[in-house]
Formats: sequence, structure tokens, C-alpha cells
Amino acid sequence: MPKPSQPVFLKSPSLAICIIAIITYWLVDAGIDVLIFSQDSYLDALFSHRHEIIMRGTMVTLIITFCAYIRFITNKFKQMDEFLRKSERQYRDLVESASDLVQSVRPDGSYIYVNRAWKETLGYTDQEIAQLNIFQVIDPSEQEHCLQLFEQIMSIGQSSTVETIFKAKDGRQIAVEGNVTCKVCNGIPMSCMGIFRDVSKRKRRAARLHSQTVNDELTSLHNQHVYRSLVDKQLAIANRSGKELALLYLDVDDMKSINETLGHSLGDLALADTANLLQKTFRQSDIIGRIGGDEFAILLTERPEQSGEEIILQRFKENLAKLNQESGRIFELKLSLGLAYYDPMEPCTTDALITKAGSMMYQVRNGKGRAKN
Repeated sequence: MPKPSQPVFLKSPSLAICIIAIITYWLVDAGIDVLIFSQDSYLDALFSHRHEIIMRGTMVTLIITFCAYIRFITNKFKQMDEFLRKSERQYRDLVESASDLVQSVRPDGSYIYVNRAWKETLGYTDQEIAQLNIFQVIDPSEQEHCLQLFEQIMSIGQSSTVETIFKAKDGRQIAVEGNVTCKVCNGIPMSCMGIFRDVSKRKRRAARLHSQTVNDELTSLHNQHVYRSLVDKQLAIANRSGKELALLYLDVDDMKSINETLGHSLGDLALADTANLLQKTFRQSDIIGRIGGDEFAILLTERPEQSGEEIILQRFKENLAKLNQESGRIFELKLSLGLAYYDPMEPCTTDALITKAGSMMYQVRNGKGRAKN
């Protein structure tokens, strides 16, 4: 059999209170009613005591209205509370499922909250995060800049765009960018919330693309376009200062034979070894570039004295001999070198200077001249 339903007043606490209030009111006044109607006839009593009856009716109406209002307000508060709880759950679920790194910190830099992506990216546990300060997560190279920015945001209570480097638990550097907002209550900074995006892959890709446009892919030296541009600038400086420069032109001997008989992989190794040799021999201020298949050029930003020039050439020969001795290759790396000077009193273009040094190199290779002109 179906279970009997509860009375309506038991389902609603406010309605039950209203009924109890009405019953209590009438029970209290019952003694007055008995006295009134025992002395007079019913109609006479009704007429003579109409004011009391109206007052009682008004009181009952007010009590019912008040109880109904209390019930309405209570229901509204329950609905608002449920709505806020639901909104909070949805917001937390949204933040937890986000791929961006979300964090909230106190004014002293300690963490209030971090989302799942933050923990997975940086590798810290909840227990470790509770003991962390935001500046322990920022890479040392960025700490001074970020400290100044953090203090500025917390002091004036405004949002700011941030680009910095986080340091993961395992020591990895993670480039991030995002927005930081300060939460203020009654003019007092309460917390600082940041939403960051991991841009490490994008940064590495951009750096690789930049390197490919500036450097030769095989040797990592300046490619011929960048090299010529850098030499053009140095020649312009020399023209203003009157300082002479020197350019060396270098070619790998028997490169064609190495590629055809031993393979292009060993040919590439010969070019890479040549680039390493040049970087070890010359100064960082000198400009080294690969300007052709097996051709290299080195601009000495200061023309050496006669003794200095001999020292450079001698160091080059010693480093080449050491390379051939220690490399263990099945072929010997042989290089031809030509040297030309740039005189600001008789200016020429970069191409003309390279051609001049190249001519000296070919004369040396053919045994018809010295390494310099």
C-alpha cells in the first residue's frame, strides 16, 4: 500500500510555526471570550466587542504574513547558498582543468592555491607547496626583476603583464608569460593571483629559427649573408677611425675528393672540425663566417703587428697539427690560407676585400706567393 503522505504543516517548518502561533494566541484569549459571551447574548457581544475581534484578526493576519515572509527569506537564502556552492564548484573545476598555470599567493609570497597544471609542470607536491615561497620558484636570473614587479603590483593594487622563467623541482627552466592581478580589500592588498602559460617550446623554436637565419646550420658560424653585413659595418667604422683591418680567407683542400671517396658525412665532419679550429685559434672579437661550401673568412677587427701576425699564423698551424693528431680520422685535414689588409685610405667593398684575400690563398696553394698581401 502506498505510504500516507505527511500533513502539509509538517513538511514546512515555517507553516507549522504559524499554526502553533495562531493556536496559542486563541488559547490565551479563550478565557476572555468565555467571560464576554457568558454575560451578553451572542449578537450583542459580537457587536459590543467588535474592536477586540478586529484586533485579533489583524494580529492573526500579521503573524501569518510574518511567518510566510520568514519562509520566503529562508528559501531564498537556501537557493543563494546552493547557487554559490555550485558556482564555486564549477569555477574550481574550470581552474583545475585549465592547461594554464594558475597560482594565488599572499603578500609575503607564500602560496594560497595552485592548480593541477601548475603542480604537474613544476613537479612540486602539496606538502612542498605549503612550505614554498614564490621567489623559490622563480629562476635566480629573474628574481630581482620579479621582486620589484611584485612589490609594485602589491603597493598600487593593479594588474600587470609578466614574462619570466620558473624553475621546476628537477631544475628545468620553464619560460612563462601571463597576467598578475592584486586583490584588494578596504585598500589593503590581500593576495596576488597569476595566470601563466608555458611558452618554453615556443621560445626554443623561435631561438632555433633565429639561429638558422643568422648562423650556418652545419658549423654554427655566421652564414655568408650575416658575415658580409657584419664586415660592412666594421669597414664603415674603420673608415671613420682610420684603423686598418685584416681579413683571412681559408679553404679546405681536397674537399671534393673527400666527399666523393669517403662520403659526405666525413666531408661535413671536415667542415665542422675546421669551424672548431677557427673558433679556438682566433679571438671572440674577430668575425668568423662560412662564406661558401668549403670556404671560410675571418675578419681581424684590429690589424696585428708583424710579430702578432706571425704568432696568429703559428698558432693556427699548431692547432691544425694537434687536430689531425688527435682526431683519429682516416684522412688528414689540410687548409690553405690567404691574408689581405684593408686600408681606409684606399677603401673597398667587402666583396672586393674577400676576393683579394681569396686570390692570395690560391697563390699560396699553387706555390706562387705568400699567405698575405
